[in-house]
Amino acid sequence: MIQKINFYQYMEHPIRSSIDLKKFFYITISFALLLAALQYFMDSARQAAEKSLALSAANLQTAVHALQEEQKKYALLTGQSSLIVKDICKVKPSDYFKAFARAHVKGLWLTDINISNSGTELRLMGRATQTSQVNLYIEGLKNQPIFSKFQFELSNLTGLKTGNQVTEAGLFNVSIVGKASL
Repeated sequence: MIQKINFYQYMEHPIRSSIDLKKFFYITISFALLLAALQYFMDSARQAAEKSLALSAANLQTAVHALQEEQKKYALLTGQSSLIVKDICKVKPSDYFKAFARAHVKGLWLTDINISNSGTELRLMGRATQTSQVNLYIEGLKNQPIFSKFQFELSNLTGLKTGNQVTEAGLFNVSIVGKASL
């Protein structure tokens, strides 16, 4: 005799799962509304960011335009002086001293040299035995290529004194000023 063995559990009443359509409908609608709200907020945030970037770009363009206008005004106000300063700033102090030496006049010697304003102003002080030597030295400075943009003038010429008396009749204090001309 053959006996059949049922390895599966016998079910008198099979388990039936029923889907509650109301719950399914509410969950689906809720999910759709949640997605729509999320999309709305993301679009709003993107639009706000785009407006902010557009305003930033407009502000940046305005600032750049204003800066360019200021640069134009500055260029007009300074004229050629910026070109002169650029040329002069390339000059080494040793080049000035070489030019001072090349313009040498016998009987005139420098005791103090002051170079200021990035090399655009010079003050030379010294002594001379004759007043005519000072004018010769100024002409010699003017003939130096490094001083081609400078205007030199005698700012002070006095005899050496002790009190009211001249110590040496032929010895003079000399002060020469040179400025880069614009």
